[in-house]
Amino acid sequence: MDALKADLTKNLSDVKSSHRCEAMARAFGFQTYASILAATADGADAGRREANGLLFAAYLVERGFKVDTSIFHRAVGRIALSEIMAREPQLNTGGIGAGDRRRVNGLPETADDRQRRVVDSRADFTSDYSVEEFLRALVFVTRVKPIKRIGRQAYSYELKHLAEKTPCTYPEGQQLGPDYVSNGALIAAAIYAGFTHRQIDADEWTPSLNANFNMSPRSIRELRAELRP
Repeated sequence: MDALKADLTKNLSDVKSSHRCEAMARAFGFQTYASILAATADGADAGRREANGLLFAAYLVERGFKVDTSIFHRAVGRIALSEIMAREPQLNTGGIGAGDRRRVNGLPETADDRQRRVVDSRADFTSDYSVEEFLRALVFVTRVKPIKRIGRQAYSYELKHLAEKTPCTYPEGQQLGPDYVSNGALIAAAIYAGFTHRQIDADEWTPSLNANFNMSPRSIRELRAELRP
């Protein structure tokens, strides 16, 4: 809740602080901000709840503030993406890790060079456009059926292209996709949706940026056929 509050403070600075807090509570089905704080105090689990942008906006409209609910959804999405990044410290916009080895000033890059590339790629992973990529990917992966085992046919780089073709909107109707989705955003969305993943080894020395998932090949084929131009 603190992270969400800080995000909304930054992006809805013209809205009174107490109104932002109360609107947050309504969005998650609570009657007051005090009640949501009590429900999550001392590590308590308030349960899984829908982030309802309409309830968020309705509370603010009653108090004279008209807001674009996509701001609220991006704030929630940014927190979800940050959670996955904390769990997967090598995940970045390009995928997992640094990928192909490169040369720096004519010499093979060091392990520090490679890690620096990962850190640089993670720097803007929670920007608004990256969060929207994550949300578009999440719309797509929630349509894919899980299976028990990770298979080669569920390949992140191909799946990200399918996610890019998926028409989608925010819950209140604002346009979200089709549009670009990074490989890293697709991997993050799949992990957040509950799929297990395995990084692909390109060779003995350099793991691939890509990952496989426990996704149904049949489900992917059906979506591929549906999204074919």
